[in-house]
Amino acid sequence: MSLSHAIAGYLDTHEYPTVFFKAPKLARFIQFVNRAVTLRNWYVSRELGSLVAQVPQGFKMLDAGCGMGDFSMWVAKKRPDAKILGVDFGPESVKLADLLARDQGLSNVRFESEDLVRLEKSHQFDLILCNAVLQSIREDGQVLSNFHKALRPGGSLLLYVPVHYKRYLPGFARLEEKYLSGCFYGYARGFSHHRHTSDEIRSKLTSHQFHVLKESFAYGFTGALSFEMYSLLLICLKTLPVWITPAVVLLYTMLLYPPQLLLMLVDFITARTKGNGFLVVARKA
Repeated sequence: MSLSHAIAGYLDTHEYPTVFFKAPKLARFIQFVNRAVTLRNWYVSRELGSLVAQVPQGFKMLDAGCGMGDFSMWVAKKRPDAKILGVDFGPESVKLADLLARDQGLSNVRFESEDLVRLEKSHQFDLILCNAVLQSIREDGQVLSNFHKALRPGGSLLLYVPVHYKRYLPGFARLEEKYLSGCFYGYARGFSHHRHTSDEIRSKLTSHQFHVLKESFAYGFTGALSFEMYSLLLICLKTLPVWITPAVVLLYTMLLYPPQLLLMLVDFITARTKGNGFLVVARKA
């Protein structure tokens, strides 16, 4: 498999390169890079850290749509007293997350393959994280209902959902739709993509017996520009010949990542009343 095919497979279907399973430290490095270049994860880390600091000893957390298990393992390290369950629709994600957890000697986190639409957990968790997953599931209302049932009385849901989808760079929307629709808009068969608004998310949470405690927006103008810059890199990696990939990555790192990082920082430290990302903390009513 060529590098470009491996990248395309990872972005569009989460078919992880086999080298990840042979060299878990490389996969952990990719996790680190993903955290560093994805503004959404900055916001989720900040809010999740605040929630984790407040929950009681021995709390239980569900990472719903855990992917490679980044946040599951992050919380497991911060709170060794906790019990964390990460679930994901993709068996390969679960297999890799389990491998990475064992590689780090984490015994308080486990992973299962699970369809969130058919999640059957009752009053088990103090905290549920659902990070950029809800928009890819057709039966999103059923998922919220399942979350409500899975939480203990007074339990909290930390939900991040893309909203509004305002784009700024000329022609970017067309390129995004052509090359990255599978990556950002749902890769599992049978799922459909929702273009939520923040008002719709509030309404859905309320209708499923959640009380919104806190909300904030990410990806304002500067954050959206940083997202579009990084997305252009992904398009290049998916489409250009493999021999030119190292040069593209080097040029991006030297010339574009510094201004992208600055744009992300501005977005992260500046309060806003609108944006393309919506972060909500809600409590089970």
